[in-house]
Amino acid sequence: MDNVNQCIGARLRHRRWALKLTQNDLAQRVGLRFQQIQKYETGANRISAAKLLEFSQALDVEPWYFLEGLFDKQEEVKDGDNHVMDMITDKEAASLVHHFYKMPPELQESVLDLIKSISRDEAEISEITVNYDKSNAPSSRIN
Repeated sequence: MDNVNQCIGARLRHRRWALKLTQNDLAQRVGLRFQQIQKYETGANRISAAKLLEFSQALDVEPWYFLEGLFDKQEEVKDGDNHVMDMITDKEAASLVHHFYKMPPELQESVLDLIKSISRDEAEISEITVNYDKSNAPSSRIN
């Protein structure tokens, strides 16, 4: 259950970042102290359904925004795959997504193609480098 709280907290943090709000800004909107926002965002404290509704209104999203994809990805998180959590909690990833959605759709498609191409090229370069290093490794035998 802690992973669920962490995922919901991460979605809360991501939305706050997307709106460029501080923890104090959000706390004021919902009548809390910033320390409580910290506890919610880290998953240390559970967010009640009533508080989730308040957050959704304060952050201008539907309440299920905080649960979106949680049940699809719950198995991954349960198995210790924190890649999804890393992406959600990374400010640079949040900023990238924020700016991506500000682009016109035709530009989004081009940028996505570019990113896919770059990441594929990087993977191929890494594989070539590893294979080259193995084939040219000095012999450990003493002559």
